[in-house]
Amino acid sequence: MPNTIFYSNYSVTLDEANPSIVWAGSPYLISGLYANTNPPNLYRSLLHFDISSLSSDFQIQSCILNIYVTTVASSTVQDLFTPYLVTSTWNQLTTWSTQPLINYSIKGTSTPISNVGPISFDVTPIVKYWINSGTNNGLIINSTESIPLSTKTFFSSNYTSNLSQRPFLNIQYIDSYPVTVFRRRFETTSNNLATSTTPQASSPIDVSQIFDYTIFIQNTGTNLINLTLQISPDGINFATEAQNSISTGELIPIVSRYLTNYIRFVYNSVGGVGSFKYWIIKQS
Repeated sequence: MPNTIFYSNYSVTLDEANPSIVWAGSPYLISGLYANTNPPNLYRSLLHFDISSLSSDFQIQSCILNIYVTTVASSTVQDLFTPYLVTSTWNQLTTWSTQPLINYSIKGTSTPISNVGPISFDVTPIVKYWINSGTNNGLIINSTESIPLSTKTFFSSNYTSNLSQRPFLNIQYIDSYPVTVFRRRFETTSNNLATSTTPQASSPIDVSQIFDYTIFIQNTGTNLINLTLQISPDGINFATEAQNSISTGELIPIVSRYLTNYIRFVYNSVGGVGSFKYWIIKQS
């Protein structure tokens, strides 16, 4: 099953205690409640991922959001953190006062965090919404917002020292775009011709509309047959392509080496009358 990685292309922290502060360009994001002051020292983190290269024909099997927590307010304080779907636009200049709308019913898994290190969330429902709706306003990571000293700091989309510690999505999918398998189709033209010791020529056979073909000749008489395959650009002027002597009962294949519009057979039998059958097996 194929998978692909998408790093966050922009992100920003929302700070309730400083509702007009812009965190644009910071290499860090913060989520969680630090203190129940008035207003609270509460933080949320917005992240956006450009997944526009994923076709709507793809069936998303799983999507894991990976972040790296670099500092915590207290390693003895654990809280649950949850990614939620964001439903309106925002950018890196967004603040607490201008934060976007959130759909709390479309969310990822809640993950307990207490200490530093890599953290992952299953955000498959969120990514499926982005794909199916064609609208992607990113996601927000919130804590329960009820436990003091639960703030966690993790690297943002602006962190450049270690790419593996930036927020990224690992998406597994099935490409369900229909694949058309063309079946080869063969058609057969055949005929029986009588021979004599006098050389004769068959009527011109138009092969100008045939993609590819093979000729089979079988001597169905009692005498040796000399047969020449001739080719022509116009059905009037012919050049020799191949010459064969065919024993009684023998079946031979002939494949023209040249592109041509018309073919014909020039033939005679040795020692008396005879006959042969030809098949033209063509692919269309």
